[in-house]
Amino acid sequence: MIKITKEQLTKLSPNLTAVSNGKKISDKGGFVSLYKTEDESMIFGECSGSGKSNYRTSVDFIDESNPVFRCSCPSRQFPCKHGIAIIFDWLAKKDFKIAEIPEDILQKRNKQAAKKEKQAEKSVETATVTKPKKTNTSAAKKKAQKQLEGLQVAEKFVNDVMRQGISALSGASLSVYSDLVKEMGNYYLSGIQSIIVEINYLAQKLSDNNENIDEVLNQIRETLFKLHATIIRCKDYLNDKIENNNFEPSLDVMYEKLGNVWKLELLKQLGSIKKNARVLQLNFNVEFLEAQKTYLDIGYFVDLDNGEISKTVNIVPIKSIKFIKRDDSTFSVINIPEMCYYPGEINKRIRWDSFTVSEPTKEDYCKVRSFARDNLAECIKIVKNQFKNILSDKTVVMLVKYDMIGKTSDNKIVLKQGDETIELLARANCDNSVETLLLLDNSKWKNNGVITLEFWLDTAQNKIYAMPLSIVTENQIIRLFY
Repeated sequence: MIKITKEQLTKLSPNLTAVSNGKKISDKGGFVSLYKTEDESMIFGECSGSGKSNYRTSVDFIDESNPVFRCSCPSRQFPCKHGIAIIFDWLAKKDFKIAEIPEDILQKRNKQAAKKEKQAEKSVETATVTKPKKTNTSAAKKKAQKQLEGLQVAEKFVNDVMRQGISALSGASLSVYSDLVKEMGNYYLSGIQSIIVEINYLAQKLSDNNENIDEVLNQIRETLFKLHATIIRCKDYLNDKIENNNFEPSLDVMYEKLGNVWKLELLKQLGSIKKNARVLQLNFNVEFLEAQKTYLDIGYFVDLDNGEISKTVNIVPIKSIKFIKRDDSTFSVINIPEMCYYPGEINKRIRWDSFTVSEPTKEDYCKVRSFARDNLAECIKIVKNQFKNILSDKTVVMLVKYDMIGKTSDNKIVLKQGDETIELLARANCDNSVETLLLLDNSKWKNNGVITLEFWLDTAQNKIYAMPLSIVTENQIIRLFY
């Protein structure tokens, strides 16, 4: 019996537009024929389209955790809208007649099965002798030396600005520094490049006589400090590699700061992995980085084994938005055979390549609540320690117990835990989750509850605030972002 939900279909789809288009095809009855195998391991049919002939579409559920979509349409999206539409037809309980698998699809299925079997045999044969791919020391050394050259160029940029003042980032000189952004790409320093892009963006705002001039100046200073610290740490990291002639990968955050991309296989080889993980999403939000013209799909998940809160980050440049699968809210328990961790501190980034889902139970929600921290002062201490590191994320997400949430005499919204309080305030450029919180039914959340908080630092005031993300009850997670 085929088991798939609309939520699972959304996660399998390349983007929400494809889901919407697939739903439209289903609603208007685009499939002229619908079939299923007797064991319901495959559904297939023909869908009318813009071509002369109907498109032949099938979805193979022989591996329930990884359904295989096939379609004769010319779309480059995977799965295409027709594959999504036939799932919507199935969910709508339309009439699927029993039929034998078409010969061409059967051949593809058998070929795929043989390929998987061969891969499995090869995996068993080599399991005891498999070693991480050996690094080309000579090539890695040349790259590291090239990166050091680029870091010197970037360091000169910082020193020039520090010596001449932030005003140097305006007028004709701004175009010179803009060229520096492209130059960083030639030095394999995409991480440094991204920070300089942000500085140039802020400098342009300053040149445009932005009315929030003090705020922009403060942001430039903070970003320059971040760039300088990153350059110093990257230089130390590369010099250590060169001096010891050791270019084998290691779980060091500087690997990514330089602009390298972590691959799942490498993280597995380095042992940064947890097997048979069960996680539940606490919150999902989309942020837009104006300077980089990039969307970030960010989801925070709690590990149902130990309460650790991690995050998924899907990076989607505007220019590639049509080709990158977007993340979305998920309300199911995600069961992950192999969950990989990126190096980091609190709220490490996680990724996986296969999963199944199950419905959360009351026991799961109660377990999440049991992980909530009951010492707000200790939470603030942990947050401050992370914020002291200029290269660390300036947000920390925690589950926290509270006695009460309410307004002060001067209309501030605060969370109270014993004698400790913290002001609830949304970060800039985020939806106002505090207002959303206040719209909820007070009886469900106001007193003696558990909340997911994102602690963040207002650098201008040097003050820590908390942005509410979700309320965790005994039978649901009430999201404040969607």
